[in-house]
Amino acid sequence: MENSFEKISEIFKSVFGKHVSINSDTKYEDIDEWDSLSHLSLIVELEEKFELGLTPEEIENLKSVKAIMQVLKSRHRNT
Repeated sequence: MENSFEKISEIFKSVFGKHVSINSDTKYEDIDEWDSLSHLSLIVELEEKFELGLTPEEIENLKSVKAIMQVLKSRHRNT
């Protein structure tokens, strides 16, 4: 999981554009392009890159980089 933030950053750039720069405190309100449609694209990319299936509850709660990192960390610990 060491490079998971790097992967997440690349996913954000792929979904929201090269100009997007994130940190662990980035929330959906911070990115103008983060709407319901791009949220679905983000989820698909996360599931593909990290080879996991997210639950509906997780998808609903993934509204920040911190939340994404927490889910990835908990999934990694459980495998």
